[in-house]
Amino acid sequence: YRPDPREAHDEAALDALNRRLLERLQHDGRAWLGPAVVDGRFWLRACIVNFGTGATEVDALPALVLELGDALSAGA
Repeated sequence: YRPDPREAHDEAALDALNRRLLERLQHDGRAWLGPAVVDGRFWLRACIVNFGTGATEVDALPALVLELGDALSAGA
């Protein structure tokens, strides 16, 4: 998640924000993502293993990440 992808951001601050966002997502309960570190950077990772998960659930992930990430960025 990047608050405004058109702006430059401090990588450490983005990693910290995404760690907080992952906690918020897990507590929210609408989806479950896990952490990943790639080339030293923190990422949100979706690993779909439930056979009942369909396109509707997968398609809803970006909007959910934006919703909760934007709330965190705004201080909520």
